[in-house]
Amino acid sequence: VVTNPVHDQTYFRSEGDLIVSVKLEPQLETGDKIVIYLNSNEFVSGESSTYSIKELDRGTYQLRVAIKDAQDKIAISSGTVTFHMRQNAIQNPQNAPRPAIP
Repeated sequence: VVTNPVHDQTYFRSEGDLIVSVKLEPQLETGDKIVIYLNSNEFVSGESSTYSIKELDRGTYQLRVAIKDAQDKIAISSGTVTFHMRQNAIQNPQNAPRPAIP
């Protein structure tokens, strides 16, 4: 089960890296690995239940997690989680208040 990111949640790049967290029940067996898919592409794999995704551009993403066995076959897969990345807006400097001239 993907515990983070939360489905349909919006995250801001200024908050730092996006943390992907997975809750496993039962635990991995010898030779198993966790595979994170981002927009249907294999993004990262390993034995950790927490991964960090750096510098995602703004937009909407789909993420799912699968467990692959020692023969590299998918044993189980999560549902897809859709999340959104945004960037903080920078105010237009032309519209910023100007200091008064004495």
